[in-house]
Amino acid sequence: MATLAHLGGDPAAREWSIIDAPPQGPLLDKTLAVADFVIVPTSDSPMDLQQAWDTLDRARRATRAALLPVRVEANTNAWAQTLAALEQTDTARFDTFIAKRQPIKTSLGINPKQLYEYRDLADELTRIAKEELA
Repeated sequence: MATLAHLGGDPAAREWSIIDAPPQGPLLDKTLAVADFVIVPTSDSPMDLQQAWDTLDRARRATRAALLPVRVEANTNAWAQTLAALEQTDTARFDTFIAKRQPIKTSLGINPKQLYEYRDLADELTRIAKEELA
């Protein structure tokens, strides 16, 4: 909470700060108060998607926000159904999705050599940031 109190200052001195917050509670409230953009991760599980929609609705009342599909298994019915639901409800989401990969899952404590879809996500975030400043 103390770190969050120092964010959201001078717009001319913009830096990227990434805050990992739980999907509810006072930490989320404080994060939403200082955030310029919120990324709401979700898997293709209906339960995760329902929670993500709730968090996304709450975030979008405060700032810009979008869902980021993670741990996606692109060749499954679950992903096809999730994608259809996101399109049907016109849910704000990233074009990039993060595939389920063992090297990502087991990467704790190492400097990854392969960024997989995270490189595309960084490009997409950079594009969004440029739009924000325009």
